[in-house]
Amino acid sequence: MPEEAASSRFDELLASGFASQLLAAESEELERLLPSERSKVDSELERQKRHDDLLTVAASAFAPGGRLRRETGYEFITCEPLVELKEQGCKSFDVLVANREQGVGIFPECKSSIANPGPEIGDLYATISDLESRVEYLEKRTGVPLKRREYVFCVPAGEFDGLSRAIAQKEEAGEVDPQKQPPIKIWYVNKFEGLSLSLLTQMRRRDEKLSQHLDPNLTRILAAGYEIADELSVGCFPSSHPLVKASAALVSAHRKRGGDLSEFSLGELEEALSSFTVIPHYDINNLGPRIALELSNHLEALGLLKRKDAKLVLQVKGKSIETVLKRLEKSYAERKAENSARERARAVAVEKVLGRYRRFE
Repeated sequence: MPEEAASSRFDELLASGFASQLLAAESEELERLLPSERSKVDSELERQKRHDDLLTVAASAFAPGGRLRRETGYEFITCEPLVELKEQGCKSFDVLVANREQGVGIFPECKSSIANPGPEIGDLYATISDLESRVEYLEKRTGVPLKRREYVFCVPAGEFDGLSRAIAQKEEAGEVDPQKQPPIKIWYVNKFEGLSLSLLTQMRRRDEKLSQHLDPNLTRILAAGYEIADELSVGCFPSSHPLVKASAALVSAHRKRGGDLSEFSLGELEEALSSFTVIPHYDINNLGPRIALELSNHLEALGLLKRKDAKLVLQVKGKSIETVLKRLEKSYAERKAENSARERARAVAVEKVLGRYRRFE
């Protein structure tokens, strides 16, 4: 039974003679489901944070004032190019780095884990297709010439082996033609011996040049492993978890005005999320207000935010910004898990009560 229909049926039965049995069944299921739902919420937050970490590494390696920028001319341009077209069904890469003089853009797609490489490769080529059809649009929005383009998977060091085999197998089987389709390259992030970004150049391809960048100097530096030292200060990204975006906005507002953050305006939230230093995207002036509205509605629906006249009142208190953020994360996880568990519990309760009624009939 779909959860929306179950919730409606639950309300109907609640007004009937089945109310006591219904509430008892809901309570029983809620107690059983809460631990697993809390685990799901925590896992999803952790997964998205790992993805953001990869994205930050890929962007930071090409920080405008960093060594890699000075030695190769490649620099970070924006996160999530074309994300503003998401509602039109357009897919987006995670990062764009480019060499303005050479007119070359590199588009990494970050994956914190890859359980099944085949579909991921297919999805990447679909994203490539969307981008290739909008190159001129992207050039105008960023002011960067993109005459040549390269596409990259960026993964943790432990994930590249299966991915590289899958790419080579698809090319060997003719499912992917690297002469007609852009060849996929792989970057991997190593966190064990200093944070570094590397290019995988050995992928068992017929032509190993397919695994290398167009710029031999960039290939040489990344193949040896580039240690990240020049990090960008990034608050979050357009597709970050709502809790991460809320935290980034609160930190930004706190830096600007300090003091108590229990009340603030929607305008302050929009201002924080419309800053390139918080969300480094070329269209952030337009994206920021939309993200702020979606975020405020989401937190209000969870009971973590209330509207009072023209103010947004945060339902989490603390004397320091660190305490507020810690309590916000705890409350968010609890509310999100409880809402999800309650929806499922109500669906089960309806089935149980109706099942007993049918047997009685």
